[in-house]
Amino acid sequence: MTRETPTLRGAARVLLLDENNRVLLVRLAYRGKRWWAAPGGGLEDDETHEDAAGREVAEETGFELDKLGPWIWTREDVFRFEGRLYRQRERYFLASVPAFDPRPTVIDAEEAKTFDGLRWWTLGELETTDERFAPADLPALVRSLVEEGPPEHPIAVGV
Repeated sequence: MTRETPTLRGAARVLLLDENNRVLLVRLAYRGKRWWAAPGGGLEDDETHEDAAGREVAEETGFELDKLGPWIWTREDVFRFEGRLYRQRERYFLASVPAFDPRPTVIDAEEAKTFDGLRWWTLGELETTDERFAPADLPALVRSLVEEGPPEHPIAVGV
């Protein structure tokens, strides 16, 4: 019996918080499952996490980041996509932004297989919905950021 080795994939995500402490999330859907996550995705070629974060936000939300905030979280996830096993190592960054109307500008064929919309969430909405999030404890993590500010060093967050 052979054991499949996952393909390692670096990724960057950005937690966009507006002046009312709302967070912008992307709804993803794949093979009958739906969940909400921060905008972001895989690194391209020799791209840095910071460059990927800015590019992904622009593509998925239409917003051009003036300034990327601190690296706040790390997350590792193993998943299967289109028959291939991945081990994705994500860096989450924080960015304070004005409220804006999100409109994707570039959703390629691969992203189109999972991208299912965008929405601003209040803390109360995050904490009272039955929707799924990645990471699963995203509502509590966002509450902590709003109340305590970003951590001094990036922290590992759950699946």
